Amino acid sequence: MLLIKEVWFEAAHKLDITGPCGRLHGHSYKVLFEVDGPVRDSGMVIDFSQLKEITNQFDHQYLNELPIFQGEQTTAENIATKIAGECRVLGLMGKITVWETRNNAACAVI
Repeated sequence: MLLIKEVWFEAAHKLDITGPCGRLHGHSYKVLFEVDGPVRDSGMVIDFSQLKEITNQFDHQYLNELPIFQGEQTTAENIATKIAGECRVLGLMGKITVWETRNNAACAVI
């Protein structure tokens, strides 16, 4: 069964590069969960609130200070990869798309 959930979170970050993204700035990130798994005894693949909980760790945070990103750039690609990894642990397959702006996104396949 395929589940689709859209979640938004606000966060600040800066990248270790020259240019505007190398300065402290923030985004209204959109995360699109498209996850597949078996329907469990509960009648659900997963409670939608569990997907939201995955992104709560990023909401209103300075991403560069989070332990999950230590030694890594806080790019949309890495955010998508981290979220996909947490979905994998929950036994889900599919893809995670992280929109950094309305025109730019990164997609990680689980």
